[in-house]
Amino acid sequence: MKIQFIGNFTNLEETEFYPLLSDFSLTKVGNILVSVSSRREFEGEHTLVIWGNFINLHETSRLLGIKTGATPRLLDLFLTQSADKIFPLLDGNFTGILIKGDSTLIFRDKNGGGPSVYYSPHHFSSTVDGLILAQKSGFKPDLKSISFFLEHGYIPSPHTAFNGISKIPPGHSLLFRRGSFTLTNPFPFSDFIAGYPDLKISVQEAAEQYSELHRNAIKKRISGNHTVGILLSGGYDSGGNLARLREVFTGEVKSFSIGFKGNPMSELPYARQFADHYGTHHFEYEMDGHEIEYLPQIIKGFNDPFQENGLMLNISAMKLLQTHPDISTTLCGEGNDQLFGVQTRELAIHFVANRTGINLLQKGIKSLTRNKPFLADNQFYRIQFNNNRILNILHSDTFGFNRAEQTALFRDPPDIPPDPSMYDSLFQYRNFTELYLGKTYFIDIQQTINEIIAYKAARAAEVFGNTLAFPLLDREIYQFVKKLPVSYRFYGSLSEILRGKGISKYLFKTSLKGKLPEKAVSRKKQGGFAPMVIFFQDEERLQGINNYILHSDMAHQLLDSAALKEYFAKFSREINQSKSWFWYDQFQCFQLFSLLILTLWWDQFINNRVFPKLSDYTGVSVKK
Repeated sequence: MKIQFIGNFTNLEETEFYPLLSDFSLTKVGNILVSVSSRREFEGEHTLVIWGNFINLHETSRLLGIKTGATPRLLDLFLTQSADKIFPLLDGNFTGILIKGDSTLIFRDKNGGGPSVYYSPHHFSSTVDGLILAQKSGFKPDLKSISFFLEHGYIPSPHTAFNGISKIPPGHSLLFRRGSFTLTNPFPFSDFIAGYPDLKISVQEAAEQYSELHRNAIKKRISGNHTVGILLSGGYDSGGNLARLREVFTGEVKSFSIGFKGNPMSELPYARQFADHYGTHHFEYEMDGHEIEYLPQIIKGFNDPFQENGLMLNISAMKLLQTHPDISTTLCGEGNDQLFGVQTRELAIHFVANRTGINLLQKGIKSLTRNKPFLADNQFYRIQFNNNRILNILHSDTFGFNRAEQTALFRDPPDIPPDPSMYDSLFQYRNFTELYLGKTYFIDIQQTINEIIAYKAARAAEVFGNTLAFPLLDREIYQFVKKLPVSYRFYGSLSEILRGKGISKYLFKTSLKGKLPEKAVSRKKQGGFAPMVIFFQDEERLQGINNYILHSDMAHQLLDSAALKEYFAKFSREINQSKSWFWYDQFQCFQLFSLLILTLWWDQFINNRVFPKLSDYTGVSVKK
């Protein structure tokens, strides 16, 4: 993956590592090396370098009372205003570095759409490889973070998979001055709930205001485009983007949809309905499992080990989009579910269970789930699956190896760090509304959107040279939604929600009433994930993956060989059973996928064995 920047915190004149980067097309600007794709602004002792795009500089300047010309500069804002006033107003996908004298300020957009930032006590870079080049040495793996990855599928900021390396969380800024670091969040929980609810208007009035904000969010992101791309799943979010796009844009629209070959979960027929209804030039791709061959490229581009149920779906979409270089901006619907709040029924059950003492019974059930009857595809497994979803609703999702499974699998199990999203201990709630707001901010936005969904989409686009836009996460939409009463976000009384009668994304759906094909939006939502069993149905491929992991340096260093063999044998016995429950298979495949990703990551970043295809590692060709 291309290095966008690499710099030095501690010695502004150091140039010792610059010759190492002659092959990376970087240019020296002050104490940093930057890519040719960056924009630079200078004024006196100030130097500002920017990657990505700002879509509201004129508006930000106006709100701050700063007069600008036809082409405003971000640096002009920093010359007259403090960073804490500027950052909450900026919108777009960007990463910026501001250098002034002996201080360096690095900042990222609200949801992390711009380049990532990794840093050590002395250096910073957009990639881990950049830090390794600058430091002239590798970094040791952080086993606690790796353990968290194996349980949850990601490593939350500011942690990384390396000892001695941190990463700046989305929406945060990092200031280095006089030898010390200050990490700041301009979007705190106090701001999210300030004055709730501020809007005293009817649902219809709110829907009209939201519609206008949605149109404006799209207009800002496609300005100057002759052809616009859009990812189309056949659901409300992508369909809503397309409906609003056609209200503000009459040019060519290319839509892209991903399905699954020979699988009833494919949503391609619904996506076609949207494409036909709004007259797009429509393109499709059907996954069959061979896409796993691209996995090594993805891992190298993501820097940390990362796994999510929709990862390969995003990768397939980005590869399809890569074949259309005439598209400079592609709209996606990521993050809308979480901004309005998700898993609300489970949250309501959790709330009532805690108030009535039923949660004690739930904890008792959880203590039994380590026994064999709960570890097979049966009714016991489904009980523990649903029980855990409710009991752990204030934690990050756990699709990987839980702590008991890791204890059995690791040769010397590390102390798994506390889940950073255990925010039930960080905020107090007196009623269901306060619980809903706390979960929406701490779990759905800070973790699921920023660390998983937007991160996955932005990094996948980056790997394949595409540019994604997130109109449903627009700053003005965010500011509007956070002022809405909870009943406008998720409609229904507590009793109705408990019985599954509530309506999710209520205001969003109201704003689109009559705009979308009824057959497509009235069906049960499938969700943005791929049925992961398709990647392991080929027996030769599965055996090659198992052997690669078993004989890898990662397994030799960390895992118990006998336990790993036992795990592979169980997986191979069960994977092709015709009557398996979908979520049982999904969990098992998620675990194996995570082991494979960790093994590839270890080879690439610890052992420096980098190849483009999975078959280069396993020795087994992936069949199409």
